[in-house]
Amino acid sequence: MNSRLSSILGIDFPLAFVASILFFSFADFAISDDGDGWLIEADLLKGWISGARSPALVTTSADNTPRIEAGVLSNSTTQVLFGDQRIQSENRTGARFRLAQKLADEGDIGIYAAGLYLADGDKDSLFASNQSGLPILGRPFFNSNTQLSDAQLVSYPNVLVGQVGVSTGSEAYLGDIGLSTAFIHDKEIELDFHVGYRFISFRDALYVREDLRSIDAGGFIPLDTTFVVQDSFAAQNQFHGGSFGLSLLKRAEYWSYGIQSNVSLGGLNRTLRTRGSTDVTIPGLPTDNYAGGLLALPTNIGNYKSSKFVAVPEIRLHANRNITSKLSLNFGYNVLLLPQTWRAAEQVDFNVNESQIGGGALSGLSRPEFRGASSDIWIQTLSLGVGYRW
Repeated sequence: MNSRLSSILGIDFPLAFVASILFFSFADFAISDDGDGWLIEADLLKGWISGARSPALVTTSADNTPRIEAGVLSNSTTQVLFGDQRIQSENRTGARFRLAQKLADEGDIGIYAAGLYLADGDKDSLFASNQSGLPILGRPFFNSNTQLSDAQLVSYPNVLVGQVGVSTGSEAYLGDIGLSTAFIHDKEIELDFHVGYRFISFRDALYVREDLRSIDAGGFIPLDTTFVVQDSFAAQNQFHGGSFGLSLLKRAEYWSYGIQSNVSLGGLNRTLRTRGSTDVTIPGLPTDNYAGGLLALPTNIGNYKSSKFVAVPEIRLHANRNITSKLSLNFGYNVLLLPQTWRAAEQVDFNVNESQIGGGALSGLSRPEFRGASSDIWIQTLSLGVGYRW
């Protein structure tokens, strides 16, 4: 399912990684002890991005559960297999590169450029029944017409066999370019003010797919009829703005220690793409295609956009150990807050008007609908790398 998820995110991974190395990252403005000259740093990252709130997406029930109660959240025997918690909070890896130069002989003026890529947090989960329809699997929702908890069956004994897969993924790019100037610059202490341009991109996706087959020989649906039901939500957040901050560096004989504070002010452009489809194939007949799955239906399928003015604060702590006069070993911790973002899972409207399912005409409330829910993202990284100055 990773290839499908990459398509939803719109990512060519190798190309994105190369671009991130060249353009995007957290900035580190501590430059060579020697004053003028170039400094290049490369770090490996271990990162965390705060999780997104997800509704219950897949459930199971006891084997003897009546069909009308199977997979329904209000049923005491129902268990949630996926969702009803924060998702996409797994550890991830990444890389950061920085390039800086002091322009003046005294080392008071400098330029910098930096780039970071925090790797995709892809996760695939698959839940499947055996050929008799066990275990019972369902996709829960709140029925806006009956005002009761409900569920769409994925598998049920002697009625339906199937599987449901859930894929999630997210990734972040960051980039900085600008100027720094030293208020204090001596052999032990350096205090810099920096100003520049910052770019941040965060995007994530949620994709749910059901593959079902009818096994009820006497049912309303012809035997061996197959269904493919798909819902996808892809969110993208892009920040462009000015960056301002202070950097304090303390030097010792072989070590230097620093703290940086930064705030970026600018516009956050948010987009959401919602898609859904259902394919039905009756044996011996052509496949019928319908707009809408379960949680992505004609009432919320579409492209949505919004912009917000936001402030993005950041703090970085770092230590550098000189190996030679030109080579150093670097350690760091960075935390950044990106507010008012759109997350894919948080755009899911759990209220569903089932009249639309399978291509039906809307009758009743226009649900699900676009939510436009926003939340704050914390991005944290630990870094280990090397620096080289010349």
